Amino acid sequence: MVLEKIGYRRLYDAFCCELEGKEEYESTFKINGFNISLYIGPHPRGGTYFIVRENDHLCIKPNEQVAWHFKCGKSPKEVGYSRSFFTEIVCWKEFPVDDELSYFFHIGDDVDAALGSKRDAAKFKLLDIVHEQEKEFIDCLEIVSGLLALRVHPQLIQKKINENSCINHEGHWSLGSFSSEAIETFYEFHIQQQAVDGFKDYFSDEIKDYKFKMLVLSWLIRAWQLNDNVSRFFAFFTVLELIVKKCGNPRTNQEQNGHLEKIEELIQTHCDGAECKQLFPTLKKCKEKLSPSLVDYFISLAEEYRLRDWESDIIVFKKFYRHRNDLIHRGKQDISTHIRISKEEVHSLKDLVEKYCTYYLFVSKDLYPDPGRRNYSQ
Repeated sequence: MVLEKIGYRRLYDAFCCELEGKEEYESTFKINGFNISLYIGPHPRGGTYFIVRENDHLCIKPNEQVAWHFKCGKSPKEVGYSRSFFTEIVCWKEFPVDDELSYFFHIGDDVDAALGSKRDAAKFKLLDIVHEQEKEFIDCLEIVSGLLALRVHPQLIQKKINENSCINHEGHWSLGSFSSEAIETFYEFHIQQQAVDGFKDYFSDEIKDYKFKMLVLSWLIRAWQLNDNVSRFFAFFTVLELIVKKCGNPRTNQEQNGHLEKIEELIQTHCDGAECKQLFPTLKKCKEKLSPSLVDYFISLAEEYRLRDWESDIIVFKKFYRHRNDLIHRGKQDISTHIRISKEEVHSLKDLVEKYCTYYLFVSKDLYPDPGRRNYSQ
């Protein structure tokens, strides 16, 4: 058996950074069983790195054939990249592999097609090892990236250029799979004069609840423009939470509220001032626990609006509400969960938010045309 160094690598563009008194910095250390190779400077140790050369606006049209051109090189100048200072973080472990597998992986480039095919197959088989532990490697990269930014400066990780699985080959990191920034799909559509006129007619000399609607729309704009899934999820959920809390009217448990009011009367009647100061905070907490939850607010709003599939909307909202609580750890300190939000879930939440936001603002069930709108009620 032979030990091979296999792991995950991130390359960041370190905006407007440079090292004082030296060109580059390189270090290796350990964290929770992982080896970390950190490089800061103009020559990342990945050997080659990849830059999208066309369509760098990060959006495409559906059913469009797009030629994604990549250039690879050992320096930014070789690929035409405008900046030249980077942060590279590699999180890796040593894995025991068969001698034959290691032999074929380390075969040089100057071989015939048959051996070249075996070399490529060996590389992908080695990369399968790290893919089985992908989450653990990415979590470690998150830790190191965050600590580096907080301790040194956030500009060191200002923009993630790419993320790759990798294998150490003759002292350099040979890259496997490639990922870049998220690509958004935009649909072509023709704007109708009727739609523009309808938008204009919405305005009047004075918009009711002006500041609140400004707050809702500012969060909605932020959600549309963000790229990170978790950030978008929080922004979209904030929009819905604002509307639900503003417009929902959940039913309260009148009997239990009556009991609490009776307890409050008894405290006021039979307790002195010092005892009242001790007991009233506890009573207040009891009242808060009996207060309607955000789910109760949404149920009341869905029942009032009765939009298409409103009963399914309640089920979906409960799922997103659980996600939101899991993301903020339910207020617990002993955190053991790590929630990931997929792009599909963000789109589903986006559709739900736009549906209820449109009705709140325009009192209309008609949504703007979007061929990519998900059927989130399933």
